[in-house]
Amino acid sequence: MNRIVRTISQRMGINPNLISVRFRYNGDYRDDVCIGFNYVKNPFRFLGKRDGNLIAIDKGIFNPEDLGAPNLGNLPLRSRLQAVIAHEYLEVGLALAHVQAIQSGGDVPLNISETARKYLRNLARGGSF
Repeated sequence: MNRIVRTISQRMGINPNLISVRFRYNGDYRDDVCIGFNYVKNPFRFLGKRDGNLIAIDKGIFNPEDLGAPNLGNLPLRSRLQAVIAHEYLEVGLALAHVQAIQSGGDVPLNISETARKYLRNLARGGSF
């Protein structure tokens, strides 16, 4: 899965060194399972990098409907990954706040599928996850 996520991110135009897949780490700092998140202080060694922000994907990507994101669950896995990575990229790579990242998602300057872009635009218009 790590290789797939890194390949997708690279094709999107994101440095793959900013991406991490965490299936053994059960969610974010609240100990929840989530879908995508960023490590403000990365507690894991990843490609020799101990500190700094990383975009992370965890096992929630496979069942987003169970985590309150039913519309995300309707997307094909590749588009789902692109939408989540794009949103997290806006937060991590461009240092936008979460709400700003939602509002800017449809216009993210990355190579993503039209399906992922439509999903992000729907979120920006107030649609549900």
